[in-house]
Amino acid sequence: MTTHNCGPVTAVANEIWEHWDNPAQHKNTVTNNTPKRSDLQLITPETHLKTHHTLNHNDDHLILLNTPLEYDALVLSVTKQGGTARGSFVVCKVDRNVQLTKLWDVEFASGERNIDKVMTRRLEGMKDHLLSVYVVKGSASRVFSFELAFEFVTP
Repeated sequence: MTTHNCGPVTAVANEIWEHWDNPAQHKNTVTNNTPKRSDLQLITPETHLKTHHTLNHNDDHLILLNTPLEYDALVLSVTKQGGTARGSFVVCKVDRNVQLTKLWDVEFASGERNIDKVMTRRLEGMKDHLLSVYVVKGSASRVFSFELAFEFVTP
């Protein structure tokens, strides 16, 4: 298994925290201010949230919840939905000082034998943190499709 870092999350996370700490100075939402990048997706946390992606080239992909979490725990499920490429997921939390803490590093092997395989992890200590998922595709010529499902654990 290849180990990866949290990815290029620092600049975007810093902008999100500036927005939350000084809302009067940031009248537009972070989504509107953030430069458009094909490798970045900002999503708003909901009690149950699913997001689907297909990566067709070798670019990595960063998924970042664009608000600090209100809950201390969440369950994250990753499902390989298609393709033959290898895919790695690095899940991190980001505090107000933009300090990154890696929570989970999971990898799906190449090939079709693990399509529909689901890996799940309960993440604790998430309250007042941002959550990032950095996806690293292992092959330039192969497709990798996946689903992320977030379920926030309410007290």
